[in-house]
Amino acid sequence: MHIYNTVYTAILNRLNTGFRSKHIQHNQLENTDKEKPILFPAVFVGISDLEWQEKGDHTQSADTVITFQIAVESISSNTANLYNLAQVVFSEFQNTEIGVNTSSRLQRIATRTNTDYDGLFICEIDFTCTITDTSLAPVFVKKNATNQVSVDL
Repeated sequence: MHIYNTVYTAILNRLNTGFRSKHIQHNQLENTDKEKPILFPAVFVGISDLEWQEKGDHTQSADTVITFQIAVESISSNTANLYNLAQVVFSEFQNTEIGVNTSSRLQRIATRTNTDYDGLFICEIDFTCTITDTSLAPVFVKKNATNQVSVDL
């Protein structure tokens, strides 16, 4: 779906510090033996299922949870790096708008760590926000005083 790609792209483009690889989350860490090699530290971004609510005027919105799964190889010296990277994600996204298709600021709602992944140390951070889909809203074309055309979406 286009809206997922738009949100994922906006998020992954903002994660520029400290990660050797960035991915859309689709259970790679549960299937490392079947996946392409992953460079660590890595971040995986997942969006919960969306239950759309009609808002009128060809607009729908859905409350969602965006999960950042930060992974480092579990060597004791990487523990501090894991928490530094978690702080980078928190600082970048807490109380900010992604900029596309979100009508609310991201708010952190949970943080957890996990060491059950085949030699990896994981920190997961959940943020909540509302995603809005206006793709069916009418497009209005206007001409300004110089006869240039602008499009309002």
